[in-house]
Amino acid sequence: MLKRQDKVIASLFILPSVVGTTLLTAVPFLNVIYNSFYSTAVGSISWENYKMVFTNPAFKLALKNSYLFSFISVTVLYLISITMSTVLVFYTKGKFIKNIKRVLAIPTVLPISTIALYEIVLFDKFVILVISFIGKNLGMAVILWGAGITNISESIIEASQLDGANKKQCFFYIILPNLKKTKYLVLLYFLIQSFKGFREIYLISGDYPYEGVYFLQNIFNNWFRDMELGFLAAGSVINILILLIIIYLLQKKFCK
Repeated sequence: MLKRQDKVIASLFILPSVVGTTLLTAVPFLNVIYNSFYSTAVGSISWENYKMVFTNPAFKLALKNSYLFSFISVTVLYLISITMSTVLVFYTKGKFIKNIKRVLAIPTVLPISTIALYEIVLFDKFVILVISFIGKNLGMAVILWGAGITNISESIIEASQLDGANKKQCFFYIILPNLKKTKYLVLLYFLIQSFKGFREIYLISGDYPYEGVYFLQNIFNNWFRDMELGFLAAGSVINILILLIIIYLLQKKFCK
């Protein structure tokens, strides 16, 4: 156990991070919550902003499109990445992380504008966003899955193979059940990344996208431009609450 003096020293090292997080994250977030209840029309604290946001057809459309995009993108990326990771681990043995991770990380640093402009010529706009999301995050997803798979004891897999299990059975009955926490981490990473694609959305559709690619980022940008800060704050709080519910359900599912 740490001595009292060591605890004090450790606390001093952590203090700058705590102060920075409080000033740059917690305080602005609390201010957003306050502004979501402050209505300039009423001139006081009320539910007016939330009523306006909930009855706004554009917000409903943006919310539906954003979560539809997240669901499709995350599901497709989940299936592709875990399949790739398993195949690579099986066929490269222990060399997976050592020899492949540098190559797989390349898409995360490629300019998304180059990829998106190329895809505009070939695909529908919604499909472009899904492909761009998958292409940009596939490498990191495979690395995360690979790290989880390689942490599973090889003796368990070898024992199952000696008992007559084929690779398909090893995958479904040995690997997947031992990847619960990795599933949570990867899905959480995917979910967060799916809401960070405003550059791609703006590049592909501009200020006035058609209904199929009208996302939360678009309406938030419009509200910010029009200085509708109360609506922007209320919409952000609603989105955060939905995300927190999803994260809670994922945690309950995979982190028991």
